[in-house]
Amino acid sequence: MAKLEVWRGSMHDDKTVGGITIETITVSPFSENCMIVACGATRKAAVVDPGDEAPRILARVRQLGLEVSRILLTHGHIDHIAATGEIKAETGAPIHLHRGDLALYEKMSEQARAFGLPVEERLPEVDVFVDEGSVVEVGDLSLEVIFTPGHSPGSVCYLHRGDENARDEFSRDGFVFSGDVLFAGSIGRTDLWGGSYATLMNSIGRKLMALPETTRIYSGHGPMTTVGRERLSNPFSRDFVSNIL
Repeated sequence: MAKLEVWRGSMHDDKTVGGITIETITVSPFSENCMIVACGATRKAAVVDPGDEAPRILARVRQLGLEVSRILLTHGHIDHIAATGEIKAETGAPIHLHRGDLALYEKMSEQARAFGLPVEERLPEVDVFVDEGSVVEVGDLSLEVIFTPGHSPGSVCYLHRGDENARDEFSRDGFVFSGDVLFAGSIGRTDLWGGSYATLMNSIGRKLMALPETTRIYSGHGPMTTVGRERLSNPFSRDFVSNIL
């Protein structure tokens, strides 16, 4: 049975008092982490990387009383996109992707055949192409797009910057959805189409490791970690820390 991990925190500022909900639903034979992130004040939510098991994801959305307003894809590999069509059909939410991974997204069937999987459906068209500095609004919650190629040509991360004036630790720290760029104790593979180790190290070092050390990292596989933890203990840290500006 797929694993369900739950975290709930609170976000406070001088205009809104509400909760940020982040839930990680681990799906598919790839054990991919699909994320639900929601603004408590508006009950608007984004589904990040729906890799499989759309009925489970949608059931949890309904249980939480949320309205999905965005589908956010960190990259175009099959284990992160396979349920996109079902989520889109049920919610009508716009699909966000970097144009650099459009070819992967459009060739999901070919990816499925390469892994011996019975996925043949054509995914719906991408609605919004994101890039470095794009801002995605989920209710009152803002997510900034960071372009982090290397695992794939169009990999991106979605960042909510911490607020030093927030009342709780989670909102002060901030968080980032890193897809398959960086994991707890590891990095994304670079031997797939369009991958580059040097590019990935540059992305991690100059983009993710430049974030505050308390920033929480929600990866596409495995447990949550922090920027500070990965600087100290990730076995690849020598390569990506050397790229920090």
